[in-house]
Amino acid sequence: MDLASDALYFALRPQQLRSLLQLSALFLYPASSQTNSHHSQLQHGLTYEATTAGVCFDYLRKTGRSLRPVIEALHPELALPICIFYLILRGLDTIEDDVSIPVGRKRSIFTAPSVQFKEEKDRDLLVDFNNVNAEFKKMKSAYQKAIGEVTGIMGHGMADFIQSMEGDTTVGEYDLYCWYVAGDGLTRLFTEAEFVDFTIGDSNLHKSMGLMLYKNNIIRDVWEDHCDGRRLWPQEA
Repeated sequence: MDLASDALYFALRPQQLRSLLQLSALFLYPASSQTNSHHSQLQHGLTYEATTAGVCFDYLRKTGRSLRPVIEALHPELALPICIFYLILRGLDTIEDDVSIPVGRKRSIFTAPSVQFKEEKDRDLLVDFNNVNAEFKKMKSAYQKAIGEVTGIMGHGMADFIQSMEGDTTVGEYDLYCWYVAGDGLTRLFTEAEFVDFTIGDSNLHKSMGLMLYKNNIIRDVWEDHCDGRRLWPQEA
């Protein structure tokens, strides 16, 4: 959009402009934003120093890329649960990306009812996964159920597609794989926290957003995947 279009757009949506400016200030001027915001203690894990939660936020900073500041800026009710959810899925993704693990072994890990991630010796996060597990057990049961169910769906989805993704794949299979991996976990968690009602509105929009986010990650890492012997881009494309 050009400047005039932007001005008109935000004139009709002042709440969106306000939220955008607040988020921009939080990221651009973190020190000044720490004075009277609920983010002040949460940002950088200050609330959780020297605890298992603090370790989890440390790993979020190491592995979270662009998601880290977004998760740390969330309401305290959801910041830690979503951090734990991200790290659990990051563990699955790390195993999926590790070309040294045989496909059969990966499939058994993805479909196991209780995965002992710490057995994988070459990933710091997985070695220290007991911290993630400890915080997961402290969560509200509704959050545990949502994360457990979505992780199970994603794990089985990865197991189903781990071999087909190495061969000829269609765009439709690629979309389904991305949906398995992106999942709808955040939708479930926000709903369980009663912040939003995702039964209202277009569910296709939620799915499209999840696909867009994960496809963006694949496109960004396409050269790194190629160098490591992985090919997630569909053959049909």
